[in-house]
Amino acid sequence: MVSILSAKLLNNFYILLLFRQKSSIFAEIKRIFKAMRKSFIKVLWAILVTGIGIVAIFFFLIWFGIVGILARYRESSEPH
Repeated sequence: MVSILSAKLLNNFYILLLFRQKSSIFAEIKRIFKAMRKSFIKVLWAILVTGIGIVAIFFFLIWFGIVGILARYRESSEPH
């Protein structure tokens, strides 16, 4: 009777130990994903800011006439 009880207690101890190891593994995985999520958000912000910057530069180039210069109507309708 005592050996059965001690075997059950030992079995419960192993289950708790295994659960504790799993929970520490899950905590480590959660920590890694949290760090990855932070870096992923930084990458998304960098892509957004870069895209807005490129569009802004493109509009400034159009505004200053460097990009998008149109020929006059007369020159386009009667090429030489």
